[in-house]
Amino acid sequence: MPANKTSRRCWAYETTPRTSAIIEANSVTYDFGEYDPSIQKWQVGAVENRILSSYVYNKRTPTLTDGRRKFNTFHEIFNPTTPQWLVWILGKCTDGDPDSIEPLDTGYQYPLTIRHEEGGGTVDTFEQAVSSWCVSAYIRAAARDPFVVDLEFAFEQYQDHDDEPQLTLAPRSCGHTATVNAYMGMPTVTYDPDNTAVVIPQIVKAESKITANYSTTLNGAETAQTVYKETFEPTNLTLQAIMEVNTYWDEFMDRGTQDWEVAVYKPAVANYIKMKFVNCKHLKTIKEGDSFKGYYISTIHLQAEEVTGAFVREGTDTWADHFKGEVT
Repeated sequence: MPANKTSRRCWAYETTPRTSAIIEANSVTYDFGEYDPSIQKWQVGAVENRILSSYVYNKRTPTLTDGRRKFNTFHEIFNPTTPQWLVWILGKCTDGDPDSIEPLDTGYQYPLTIRHEEGGGTVDTFEQAVSSWCVSAYIRAAARDPFVVDLEFAFEQYQDHDDEPQLTLAPRSCGHTATVNAYMGMPTVTYDPDNTAVVIPQIVKAESKITANYSTTLNGAETAQTVYKETFEPTNLTLQAIMEVNTYWDEFMDRGTQDWEVAVYKPAVANYIKMKFVNCKHLKTIKEGDSFKGYYISTIHLQAEEVTGAFVREGTDTWADHFKGEVT
């Protein structure tokens, strides 16, 4: 019995929250993005059966009983071709018009059905996480590397091939037919002292993590849970540069507040995604280098109150099936 040889990950918006969007072979699904050689593994959502142990006075071996189930989060790492991932973590945009992406303060957004398929062997198999909510997003933009995002999802229901019919889905686009290229990693970083935009060209790496607090309630049968996205944590932004003029950092020692922008472009075109880190406070700057050499790497650590996004895109489509904001 040959094991499966190929696999695929895909997603679809749920028209009705907490109801699977991938239910038949012609269900419209989309790939997350592209994958460079550094992205080696996929993680599949899973439900954990927690076990409790107890002892009686005249027996040294435990008695095991079932505890409450736990729905573990899972990660998806990829090279994005659109900023849909930023909508998934922040939650607010105009449907079909992703030029402006902001945190959603009230209401709730559309969840995803995320599907994992394996094939090419004797028996095809799949798992899918229904009503998946993005609860954290890590980004890394670095010189000479593709732009990478690592999304963490909490989900509400788990289905495998014993629960639903197996579906062999045709490959789809990476979010949209016009977006065939991933963003490249070299960040263009701008900060805003005294309302004057200043570009720091020496920055070669930008990292950040956006985290949404959430809570869950488990149903009585322990077959599903409900996820509630709540407040956002302060967002950390870390920048690395080989500084030519160290006076760039002098101003950061003052306890001021600046907005920072990190833009990442697609190769050889003017299309970009821009993340604005609003009301940043400077935490610390670290300089490291070899002894007796002047080649030092400066790392600045910042913390922002919120993150917003802007997007210059390829094509003229309305993107109505790909960017959805608040559920109406």
